Amino acid sequence: MYKFLPKIFIIAALLATPWVLYSYYLIEIKNTEKVVEGLKKELEEKGKDLNSKVVLYENSVDLEKIEKEMKNKYKMKIASDIKYITIK
Repeated sequence: MYKFLPKIFIIAALLATPWVLYSYYLIEIKNTEKVVEGLKKELEEKGKDLNSKVVLYENSVDLEKIEKEMKNKYKMKIASDIKYITIK
């Protein structure tokens, strides 16, 4: 009976190894997914923050005011058509 005992332990170890590795990798994948989910939420929040800053900037820039200032102060005017030159 005792000469079969090492073989039984080896067989049991071989059968248990895939389950142990599967559990380990499953835990690692769950942890990685949690990190990815957190980064996605952070990216989404930063995107919303960026969009709100863009809207705030666009609202604060008054192009008509700049146009009037350039006309009156610097005697500039806006061109109705722009001619481009090409270099051959």
